[in-house]
Amino acid sequence: MLFWVLMLVLIMISITMTMLTIYKNQKKYLVKTFFYYGTWNFWVISSLKVYVGDGGLTIYESFAQIWTRSLVHYGILMFAASAAMYIFCKYILRQKMYMFIKYKVFCLFVVLSIYYLVLGKITNIAYCLIWGISFVLTIILCRVKKETDDSVETAEIGSFCKKIAPYIVFVFVSNVVFPPCELYLSNVNEFLFPFWDYFSIILLYSCILSIVYFIGMYWLIPSKWLDIYVVIIFGIAFLNYLQGNILNGSLGVLDGSKQAWSIQQICLNIVVWVVVAGIIFTITYKGKAKIFKYICVYIALVQCVTLVILGVQSEKKTQNQYYTLTTDSMLELGTDENTVVFVLDWYDNQILDWVLESDENFLQPLQDFTWYQDVTSKYAFTEMSIPYLLTGMEWTLGESADQYRERIFKNKENVLSQIFENKYEVGVYTSPKYVSSVMKDEIVNYSKDIDYSCDFNDVIEVTNRSTRYKNAPFFMKELFWYSTNDIDKLVVSENVFDTTNDVWFYQDLKKKKLKVKDTCKKAYRFYHLWGAHVPCNMNDKMESVENGSRTEQAIGDLKIVFEYIDQMKKLGVYDNATIIITADHGQNTVLNIKNYNEHYEDRKLQETSSPILFVKQPQQRQDNIRTCDFHVSHKEVVSSIADSAGVLNIGGKNLQQIDENDNKVRYFEFYRNPDIPYTKYAIEGNAMDVDSWSIVQ
Repeated sequence: MLFWVLMLVLIMISITMTMLTIYKNQKKYLVKTFFYYGTWNFWVISSLKVYVGDGGLTIYESFAQIWTRSLVHYGILMFAASAAMYIFCKYILRQKMYMFIKYKVFCLFVVLSIYYLVLGKITNIAYCLIWGISFVLTIILCRVKKETDDSVETAEIGSFCKKIAPYIVFVFVSNVVFPPCELYLSNVNEFLFPFWDYFSIILLYSCILSIVYFIGMYWLIPSKWLDIYVVIIFGIAFLNYLQGNILNGSLGVLDGSKQAWSIQQICLNIVVWVVVAGIIFTITYKGKAKIFKYICVYIALVQCVTLVILGVQSEKKTQNQYYTLTTDSMLELGTDENTVVFVLDWYDNQILDWVLESDENFLQPLQDFTWYQDVTSKYAFTEMSIPYLLTGMEWTLGESADQYRERIFKNKENVLSQIFENKYEVGVYTSPKYVSSVMKDEIVNYSKDIDYSCDFNDVIEVTNRSTRYKNAPFFMKELFWYSTNDIDKLVVSENVFDTTNDVWFYQDLKKKKLKVKDTCKKAYRFYHLWGAHVPCNMNDKMESVENGSRTEQAIGDLKIVFEYIDQMKKLGVYDNATIIITADHGQNTVLNIKNYNEHYEDRKLQETSSPILFVKQPQQRQDNIRTCDFHVSHKEVVSSIADSAGVLNIGGKNLQQIDENDNKVRYFEFYRNPDIPYTKYAIEGNAMDVDSWSIVQ
């Protein structure tokens, strides 16, 4: 709120200085002069923010915690700066004042608008540099130009709109509205909030930008430069459209892993951009730029029709589909029996080795556990592994993730439903996209009574990054890298469990503490944490960081589990409990994806995949952690979970029934989406040995 008060102060100061500067016969420069003083004041406070270390933030972000008294300080600073600029214009520029102002705002608007169209985020340091560049360009123009030619504002507004509207519509439909809406409608079941809540923010944002660009083009750009500017923004928008819809190929699933392209791909991509840009320049040079207007209208119409079709074809969500997993009973356990399962995402035994290199005694808090050192998951990715660990039911080749989830949870022979039928209170703490709404009566924390809200600024930030990631050439994509978890975080609700935020889970655990729930004798708790997954957002002290170390995050995540176990001991519910610590999968970069095709010989194993596994049975006490090198898999883990809750009819051995003579063949299925062919591996022998892995399908 105080930020907008500061902006109001900035506007009032700019208006005051504008009125002092403008003479009666120079009213046509009113808008330009106001824009000039306003952008100057922005430069002053942005420069100050750069000086204090906030250069990488936007002006809005850097004033997120502004104090009331700061309004006075910044107000005085801006007034003094505006007075200094007034003196500069009045007594140094003199007769050239209006020409300088005219070209300054022209240059600044052009550079600023193009920069924003390309990069989408103007930080304090970027704005300061842009202001400086535009200042140099202004000096050059003032020395070259001897007179001030008429500006576009003298044109008739109707003809101007007719001329400019197709370009503005195309730029903002293609680069602001279409990409995020397509993302939503193509993945409707992945979003936790209604489309119209999301679309209304994007539409409002697009309208605001369109108005800003329109005003800038009408009042700030000289008429002789307008056609050139229009071609430039068309070229950028068209190249973005070309990249996002044709040149990208498959971008894969953005699960946190950064994608990479070969030098050949990057160079070829640059060549295509240069060639297309050259064609646009040639057409403009030949005086045929009018065709661009028709291209704008055509593409904008195609994209609008596409969105309508996607909206019709997309699965319409019912009320039940907006159920989500809350934090209810998250820190509550049963009085008599408890089965607690921790699934630490992407926590491979290789990563655990890195942890132990830093501290060989790190696992001492797990002294009562059995450490299984030769483990395989059933599936390579979370969207299959979590439902499998919950139900014990396998995915069928040809099923989508949604179809798999709906089928297994509707089948009441699944492990989770049987645990519920065995009088356990079931709490599942993961993303709701891994559970079906048919479980709403069986999972204690499954609810739809949640007040969701989408934060305007967060939606704009994430959609800007997702759009530019899609539309940018390969060599620039890393600048806009994001993951699908960023989209999940758009929903603002304190009562929704956040799988990606282990710091929050730890803080809640430390503050509120585990409790025994008097109304619950037997409890089953399934916690899906971020684990060793990228991006790494936590250090080994359980503090939030950016671009952290994977090893430190892995250390911090197990420390959270250690804290939970310690609190169980203090509550007196530890001895009777079954506690399982595992991962949904190990390393899933086991294939050479860059060369991945239908030929088996190109599906080369890069590294093994082996999730961690620690198990404590009821009444298991010992001085040191016990190691076990038996060949086990998640199939035995599911059987052990079921057995701990008295479910005995799912078939297969549990972990306690496995012995050294069980040299069975284990299977590992690698599949994510239709862009990556299905591969099934057989593991005969130690899973940590690459030679034990072979392709069977």
